Amino acid sequence: MLDLRSSISWTWWNDYNAWGNNPNLKCINVPDAYFFGYYWNGRKDPTASYIDDIPPKFESSTQTICSKVNPTIQDIVVSGYNIKWFDSQVNGNELPSSTILNEGATYFAMNTAGSCEGPRSSVTITLKILSAPAATSPQILCNIQNPTLSILNITGDNIKWYRSVTDVNFISNTTPLVNGITYYASQTKNGCESSRTPILITIQNSTKPIVTSPQTFCIQQNATLNNITITGQNIKWYDALTNGNILINSTLLQNGITYYASQTINGCESERTMVLINIQNTPIPSANNSQSFCSTQNATLNDIAITGTSIKWYSATTNGILLPNSTSLQNGMTYFASQTINGCESTNRTPVTISLINTLNATNYAETICDDQNNGYEIVNLSSFNSNLIGSTTETFGYYTLRNAAENQISANQITNYSNYNLTIGEHTFYVRIDSPNSCHQIVELQLTLVSKPIITIPDIVPICENNSIIIDAGSGSDAYLWSNGASTSSITVINPGNFSVTVTNYYGGVSCSSTKVFTVKKSDKPSISLIETKDWTDNDNIISVYLTNSGDFEYSIDGINYQDSNQFSNVPSGEYTVSVRDKNGCGKVDDEVYLLMFPKFFTPNGDGYNDTWKIKFADAEEGLTIKIFDRYGKLIKMLTDVTDGWNGTFNGAELPASDYWFVVTRANGLEYKGHFSLKR
Repeated sequence: MLDLRSSISWTWWNDYNAWGNNPNLKCINVPDAYFFGYYWNGRKDPTASYIDDIPPKFESSTQTICSKVNPTIQDIVVSGYNIKWFDSQVNGNELPSSTILNEGATYFAMNTAGSCEGPRSSVTITLKILSAPAATSPQILCNIQNPTLSILNITGDNIKWYRSVTDVNFISNTTPLVNGITYYASQTKNGCESSRTPILITIQNSTKPIVTSPQTFCIQQNATLNNITITGQNIKWYDALTNGNILINSTLLQNGITYYASQTINGCESERTMVLINIQNTPIPSANNSQSFCSTQNATLNDIAITGTSIKWYSATTNGILLPNSTSLQNGMTYFASQTINGCESTNRTPVTISLINTLNATNYAETICDDQNNGYEIVNLSSFNSNLIGSTTETFGYYTLRNAAENQISANQITNYSNYNLTIGEHTFYVRIDSPNSCHQIVELQLTLVSKPIITIPDIVPICENNSIIIDAGSGSDAYLWSNGASTSSITVINPGNFSVTVTNYYGGVSCSSTKVFTVKKSDKPSISLIETKDWTDNDNIISVYLTNSGDFEYSIDGINYQDSNQFSNVPSGEYTVSVRDKNGCGKVDDEVYLLMFPKFFTPNGDGYNDTWKIKFADAEEGLTIKIFDRYGKLIKMLTDVTDGWNGTFNGAELPASDYWFVVTRANGLEYKGHFSLKR
């Protein structure tokens, strides 16, 4: 062994080139193996081991081991290199690292390098046995609680949680639990952390109980929460969806109230489900309390007309005997009916008293009808009189023209258009067959008489001439008259214009038929002509227009015979006319003269007595007329003021040649007409 701790050996070793490798050198003792290995790595002899005389170091001569299950030598905290363990300070037995530690035992540690061994140091062991925390596994939790690690059932101090048995990082106890996962817990006491306890998690989803909503109960049932149909375990009832009050199962159910139920499985209470409660108080069925049947019908309870569901018949209003529907009806007997809806029978019953009869007690009926339009007919609905024939409404009706046809239901004499029957003036008898649901029938007469209303012939406008009176007659032969002026006679005398009315009435037994006429008495004046306008100078296409200063009901004529409503006459030949305007009501007439002028297209002044002069036709009847005649060059040839003579075709006594000549006619009102004609020789 080379001991470098002496100066001689150090000097020799330091002269590396002098000694080289020494294959016989196995151990080299150095002051500090760690230091030497770090700073003189290049001078180390790779065939030798280097070791110092420093033993393994402990924090103290005694060491407390936090015991897990069977702690071993490798759990001892020590610093050194290539440590070997022994059971004594010198010699003794070498101990493997798997040697189980014993309470109070001393163990000896030695650093080694290859076959080189250093001095030993010792440590005495104190064992702290700390068991893993106590917990059951698996643990079943309720999902509704949103479970975390903090709610697990475990016993221990300063619990730490891990995701695996070897995980070095612990997790928060607020970590949400996951179904099917195993979590690991240790406890720590006096600085010692125990081994870990595995806990398998089972999170149970507690489903709501199953219930139908709404649920209906009969009022007489006095149902409680116990009567609600619900599927689940350990049902609890509440008065609210969350929080609220827990209700005992004997709580009486209330109509229209919603109740809330949870179920508890393996200690886990579910969320709540709701159910709406209807408490049904079934009403009694509806029926006429008195019903009649034909004695020959052999009617049973099934034949009674009643509206309801699942009808039951009893012999009394309460309790009594339940009667089969085939029970024969007895005259004068009262039967009592209930109905059942949604399984709930009405608590009260409807009484029906039975009469067995041989007739329907229908009666004949007669009515007089006014002809409103005075057109000789009325469209009537014969069925509208059914209620006058019989009081009930369950029967069927047939309408016939003969009694025998009604009795034997002969279709040839049946009235099929009874809903819009054309009833004419006069008396009509119909035979009505009434059939009841109980097979009884009866024939009755329906007599309808259509009468005319008074006819009033007064026109809408009645004229009256100025300073005259007029008699207005509403017609004779009626039973009553009432005028708007209070008169009750068939006619009245009217002096002044105005609005009037009269109501005329005829009585037919207890029926009165009246007609009312509203009319106006209007003043009618004599016409007054303001202007007669003519469009002439044609042979047959002239126009006369007559204008008046007043308005009225007038008519016009230009021959005194034929009158028209229009004030204009067209296609009138030239000539002299008397225009007449008269009041249609005979209150006056006015006449005026009018002339439609025309000129000859040529004349022949040859002395033969025909067409020897040219003059305006009918000009002699119109005063203030002047005529000027010009030659083709515009030279004034003749001016006529006495239009009766005309022009003889000369100028200053000399005959003018055959040619066309022009004229201008000026009327007294200043209107001019220009034209031309031919002179022929």
